[in-house]
Parts: sequence; C-alpha cells; structure tokens
Amino acid sequence: CNAITEEIAYRVLVFDSALAISSSAVAVMVQGLAFGLIHFNGFPAGVIGVALATVYGLSLGVLRVMSGGLRAPVIAHLAADATIATLFFLVVVPAAT
Repeated sequence: CNAITEEIAYRVLVFDSALAISSSAVAVMVQGLAFGLIHFNGFPAGVIGVALATVYGLSLGVLRVMSGGLRAPVIAHLAADATIATLFFLVVVPAAT
C-alpha cells in the first residue's frame, strides 16, 4: 500500500500539478524533491536520506514520463520496498537480537 500511495501522491498529484504550470522536466524535479523531503525521517535519516530518496524520486519520475503511465513506477517502487523489507528482516533484525 505504501508504494501505491506514494506513487499516486508524487507521480500523479505533485507531478501533474507541476506539469500544469511548467514542463515535464520541471515536474520531474519538483516531484523528486518533494519525495525526497518527505523521507527526512526515513532510513537513513537526515540529509543523506533526503538525497537518496530525491535521486530515487527523480528516477521514478523519469520512469513515469518514459512509460507514459504509473504501472512501471509502481512496479519499481514495490520491488524496492520489498528489497528493503527483506534486507531489514535478514540483516537488521537479527543483528539487534
């Protein structure tokens, strides 16, 4: 649900709003930065987390433009979230016990 919700929020709502007043390149930058900023308290937290999430958000925005829809960014986001969750439960949780 997280990936789908974030894709609708950033690759539809933010992207389309920016696109209504500017170019697709600017829309990609705006939604990527917004996506990055919302992850300030994510993992990793702070500026590094924002930078990583911004680059990822930019990539998903480009993927949306290139694919012409949301299917590709949603699939990519689901795959990334599944990878992160798997690594978390295989590496972080056992190390904490």
